[in-house]
Amino acid sequence: MYVYIASYFFLLFYSPLLLVINWKYSILSTRLLFFIGLLPAILLVGLRGDVGTDTENYLQMAGNFLNGSDITYEDLHVEIGFFWLLKLLVFFTEDPRLVINFISFLITLYCFVLFSKKAENILIFSLLIFPVFFYDMSMNGLRYGLAFLLAKHASDKLDSNKRLSSLALISISLSLQVSGLLVLFLLQVRRLRFINIIYLAPLLALLFVAFQDHLASKFLSYGIFESPNATSGLWPLAIFLACYLCLFLADLAFCKRFFFLFVAEVLAFLLARVTYAGLRFQLLILFVFFCYISTIQLQEYKRGKLIICLFLIVGLFGFVGTLKNFLNNFDVPPSPFLPYHFFYEIN
Repeated sequence: MYVYIASYFFLLFYSPLLLVINWKYSILSTRLLFFIGLLPAILLVGLRGDVGTDTENYLQMAGNFLNGSDITYEDLHVEIGFFWLLKLLVFFTEDPRLVINFISFLITLYCFVLFSKKAENILIFSLLIFPVFFYDMSMNGLRYGLAFLLAKHASDKLDSNKRLSSLALISISLSLQVSGLLVLFLLQVRRLRFINIIYLAPLLALLFVAFQDHLASKFLSYGIFESPNATSGLWPLAIFLACYLCLFLADLAFCKRFFFLFVAEVLAFLLARVTYAGLRFQLLILFVFFCYISTIQLQEYKRGKLIICLFLIVGLFGFVGTLKNFLNNFDVPPSPFLPYHFFYEIN
């Protein structure tokens, strides 16, 4: 567990805390600090052994290709894009662990690229996104990790009026996990223009027709899982509400601006009382909320530094929740987060 804690605090030291002290770093210097701060986590993810709840499942998927099994993406119960990604990577290596760890490394690299454009991006990634999402999206939920980041990238491209690039990115995101579409929608819903709807409609219709059976089975599979326990959804809801209140301290306008996400999070929490799907929606909405916050220049507000310190506390709370989830499955086979071990320690 100490390796997770050490990499998190290393990032905190090298990224946001230096930015709080002095906001006058050049973006090149800021990116360098961010990369140095993220380096231990990159090594932790890229050199891991059988670590991460779904890691063993992914290793088996890659192993099926190496064994020459005649399988389809439906047999593996994954989206077609992830199926072909695995098939492409096993062409270059016969080690399934190298394939999976490369995808994890790709996710960490993508995080660096997307959240190093501006100082505020780095700040919110370090304070909120990393402690709540990073380990899970890079060591466990690889499909949603890539899909969410691609959807976020597609949204950035739409903001820059680069519609073709956005179309390509969201197509790849959807091919990895269908939830990427909801991420894009929530990131764009406040500024969604009719022309963008017209532009994306043919693609969405085509994808729906092509994968309607897979989509139906996907939503059905979420629906059959009951809520894990009586307190399901409280952790992401508490984090969301804490961040929402922090923004209220900065400017009341933020509460109005993000009220639609507040409503969506509460509805997802109510759904989480009865089905696992609600918890998944809660985490998706929370990720979208963090992406919105990462665009706010907090240093320009009167209480900017106070809010940054409050976000630090919220992030610590989120990180404690992450560690608690790890401890709940301590040494539970086949590939728990704890105890952590490197690939070369496997017998």
